[in-house]
Amino acid sequence: MNMIIAYDIRHPKRLRRIAKICEKNGRRLQKSIFEAMVTKESFPFLKARLERIMAPNDSICYLELCAADQNEIEVYGKAEKERLKIKKFVII
Repeated sequence: MNMIIAYDIRHPKRLRRIAKICEKNGRRLQKSIFEAMVTKESFPFLKARLERIMAPNDSICYLELCAADQNEIEVYGKAEKERLKIKKFVII
């Protein structure tokens, strides 16, 4: 699954913890937006891990991209150069 994870975290310490987990599981598109390749089995664990850190006034949004959506992504600037580094692979 290709996921977009976006968040709004109020406290700097929680923000750093969330960002660190997202960086380990994907790549940063913007300061608070990540693209992550996860399996259907691993996503609930990632989601639970992030949500344990959240406070009631924080928010995290998860968007699953289908194959057609992935082909329609347009990226410009610094993130565009980073996107070129992503390697596509097939699991057999």
